[in-house]
Amino acid sequence: MSRIRTAFQVELPLRGLFEAPTIAGLARRLEAARREGLGLEAPPLVRVPREGAMPLSFAQQRLWFLQQLEPESATYNMPMPLEVTGPLDLDRLDVALSSIVRRHEVLRTTFELGPEGEPEQRIAPSSPFRFVRTDLSALAAVPRERALRRWMSESASRPFDLARGPVLRGVAARLEAERHAVVFCMHHVASDGWSMEVLTREVGELYRASVEGRSARLPELAIQYADYAKWQRAWLQGDVLAREVAHWRGVLAGAPEVTELPLDRPRRERDSGRGASREIEFDPASTEAVRSLARSEGATLYMVGLFGVQALLARYAAGGKGETRISVGTPVAGRNREELEPMIGFFVNTLVASCDFGAGAQGGEATVREALGRVREAVLTAFDHQDLPFEKLVEELQP
Repeated sequence: MSRIRTAFQVELPLRGLFEAPTIAGLARRLEAARREGLGLEAPPLVRVPREGAMPLSFAQQRLWFLQQLEPESATYNMPMPLEVTGPLDLDRLDVALSSIVRRHEVLRTTFELGPEGEPEQRIAPSSPFRFVRTDLSALAAVPRERALRRWMSESASRPFDLARGPVLRGVAARLEAERHAVVFCMHHVASDGWSMEVLTREVGELYRASVEGRSARLPELAIQYADYAKWQRAWLQGDVLAREVAHWRGVLAGAPEVTELPLDRPRRERDSGRGASREIEFDPASTEAVRSLARSEGATLYMVGLFGVQALLARYAAGGKGETRISVGTPVAGRNREELEPMIGFFVNTLVASCDFGAGAQGGEATVREALGRVREAVLTAFDHQDLPFEKLVEELQP
């Protein structure tokens, strides 16, 4: 059996509420009660007829709009390279991906302007999927790796045409007799990080089932992404939308639009999109100290990490123009309903945690515990109001 190495870790799906009591089940019941208390209880998420115009979700519409501005951009391509060791039957892999495309409507959806001047989803019938193949096995090791990097980069950076589709493509390179490189690439309009995990898990199950001569263990999806988009549009309007926008207006009132840091060169007029990352590994003692702080303050490791970032930014900002209010956006899965968990689609949202790192309760600078407490409350409040799409918030506030 082939072995697939990937950076994603697979999580077990949550079990139903009517089985033996679990932490996950209790959490869902508490969440439902909390949302009802906030007046955010949403209508049920159900399948809708595929009749008339099918709208985009708020997040999809933003990406569609950006793609109209820069149709040759690959900024929102989501490539996922995998190394496969062992025998690989690419024809079986084609069949597995064909089943994925048939199973998830969003992967056979295109996005076009409708007669009313608004973008609409167009769901195409299912058709066979085929990997683009190349064979690099005849090359020596060093030129082969160079050719592989160049080929993968070109595959990942080729722009998508959202009006013509498809929004998923795959390429496979033979490196040795039992070593292949496979790259899935989806446009963000149809995918997110969680979706990539769903894709690899389901492809693995379908491929193994084919090899073992059995049916794949994949339950039918309760809804499709188009159902979610229509549900979101129908719910987030009127009083619900006004209440959520008013909440976020209050949270962000007085926050600077730009955190002025002592930069070493002038800001660009336009973001280049280029960046970098750095990994930091904590030793066991430091890790346990962070965990201990989180436990003592009723916080999560995420809250402590965010606190560290905001505290650092506050220190630099205060050294410049004396700003103490720091707002940091962070992505969240946006899948706070069980039926969304097994789906491929664009659900991720951005939440803003805005905190003031000014004076503490006793005067002078806020203590670490005081500042962490403020971050904790900001995060909890943000998650209480995570259903408002970031796109709508930007549209309403017009920063």
